[in-house]
Amino acid sequence: MLTIIPVLFTAWAHAQRGAPMLVTPPVDIAKMQQVGIVMYDNIQEISEKAGAVEAAVYLRDDWSEGTILTSSGHELANVLIKYDIKNNVLELATQEGTKVLSGNYVRQFELKEGNTAPKTRFINSKSLGGPSDTHTGFYEILTSGARAQLLVRIELIREKPNYSPIMDVGSKRSGFRKKETLCMESNSQVVEVKDKDIYNLFGTYQDDMKRYAKSNKLKLKKREDAVRLINYYNSFPQS
Repeated sequence: MLTIIPVLFTAWAHAQRGAPMLVTPPVDIAKMQQVGIVMYDNIQEISEKAGAVEAAVYLRDDWSEGTILTSSGHELANVLIKYDIKNNVLELATQEGTKVLSGNYVRQFELKEGNTAPKTRFINSKSLGGPSDTHTGFYEILTSGARAQLLVRIELIREKPNYSPIMDVGSKRSGFRKKETLCMESNSQVVEVKDKDIYNLFGTYQDDMKRYAKSNKLKLKKREDAVRLINYYNSFPQS
């Protein structure tokens, strides 16, 4: 286990304890980002990774460069990240090996998709604040506006062995597959996007939304169509 040496920033001294903020370490200690960062409130250390993890439980198989925003408002920028869905931990590649940071201490993180593609953002379910959402872990943010966000909930489904000795086909081992569910967040409520039910959430705009979806032949099970619908909803002025 690696205990992070405390580093004091002037901004911390003038901030209210626990207040959300972004902090970028000075250049002379920027290398500490590859090891960890001291949290003003709740994180005192980043642990060594213990043992191997089954590849299927990762959000992505390969390391991705990204940025982590912690629950106390501090930033770890330009680090190599893997997200372990099963255990809800973020793995960080460092010069001293792989370290792990509990997802409970992370408000959101983003991953780069290349030099030109937009970054992919993920938000902790706890940050959404809705009592109706029992999902733990992170949602991918597809689009976000003043009225609503379109999210993707990513879950692991355990698959049982399906080996047939008669046919000599299938797998003898259990495993995981990833299940993606489109969800909408509005007024701190997270609901699954379904063709028939989603329009009730649009309040006085539900008839407008139905006409827009029909005229554009939108299928809400498709990501790109659901993004168009939520963007249209966010285009209405706030009352």
